[in-house]
Amino acid sequence: MFFVLSKILLFLTVPVTWIGACLAYGFYTKNKRRKKRAFWSAAIMFFIFSNQIIFDEFMRAWEVDGTKNEHVEHYDAAIVLGGMAYYNTDLERINFVRGSDRIFQALRLYERGKVDKIMICGDSGSLRDDGLDEAEQVKTYLLEIGVPEQDIIIENKSKNTHENAEFAADILKSGDYGDRFLLVTSGYHMRRALACFKAEGLDCTPYSTDHFTGERWFTLDRLFMPSIATLNNWKILTKEWLGYATYSIMGYL
Repeated sequence: MFFVLSKILLFLTVPVTWIGACLAYGFYTKNKRRKKRAFWSAAIMFFIFSNQIIFDEFMRAWEVDGTKNEHVEHYDAAIVLGGMAYYNTDLERINFVRGSDRIFQALRLYERGKVDKIMICGDSGSLRDDGLDEAEQVKTYLLEIGVPEQDIIIENKSKNTHENAEFAADILKSGDYGDRFLLVTSGYHMRRALACFKAEGLDCTPYSTDHFTGERWFTLDRLFMPSIATLNNWKILTKEWLGYATYSIMGYL
């Protein structure tokens, strides 16, 4: 129930929904003053939420900073959280998306001897059966590129970050996997993930990947040109804010 409700609430918290609601109200209402206010509200929100610099500053304040590889110490395992792929049912293969930087950075650390094992967490985060069994399918990929099976740990039941931490902690505490773990996930997701793992008794070191922000740079197009991609990216940030607040209320953090 909580999983389904979180998906519904997410739809209501994205700026595109707010803008659409204002436009719909503007077309629906017969009151000229309210119509004008609705359209102006939609226009102002569109400018704010499609502005790349405004988004960057909010994301910069939320993302957890990354770590240079030469500064990474040795760890018993890298815990890599899912949300980095989808399953193509036509081609019957896993397809990696932006979040796949998580597994590729973990592989790089593994090849350099910074981590002894790679743990992959997560099943499908979809409400429907989309053919994705992420941990199992990523494991198959790792085996195909030559990673020994004994160096791969999987947790393939979780559907959200809280369950990632809960089920991963059960596995790691019940086996001989050591006690030094590197948590690998996207910079925007790290704050919530780290808190969840700490709540489950695993004090992990963060290793953030695929950051949205970097060095600040200001150009006319970034200052004034609306970006549809930026408007869409806000749902990533609002999802994290909603998730963090909800997890705090539920006692998951």
